Amino acid sequence: MKSNIAYLSFNQDEKLVQNLGMTVLLVNRTTILSRVIRQLHQENYELVYSSPEVYSYFENEIEKLSVDVMPIIILEAQTSGSLGQNRMKQLLAKSIGIKM
Repeated sequence: MKSNIAYLSFNQDEKLVQNLGMTVLLVNRTTILSRVIRQLHQENYELVYSSPEVYSYFENEIEKLSVDVMPIIILEAQTSGSLGQNRMKQLLAKSIGIKM
């Protein structure tokens, strides 16, 4: 069964997210992220998670694509990670129309 949730990573070995049923997409620093996200949208993916490293590298592009195409959320190994918490706050604020 194909998952409709993707995970963007620079690392090929992502056993945990694969075990959770996510489709792992390997990206690199030369990837045209907008093409990848638009393709996922066309293939009816509902949500995209990103490793903290991918988010940090593509932050500006991810911010724009999250608004224009589909939600992109950071998935950190630590539930108390500040990068993931800040990203969730930004998404929530944008979804209810608050400017931060």
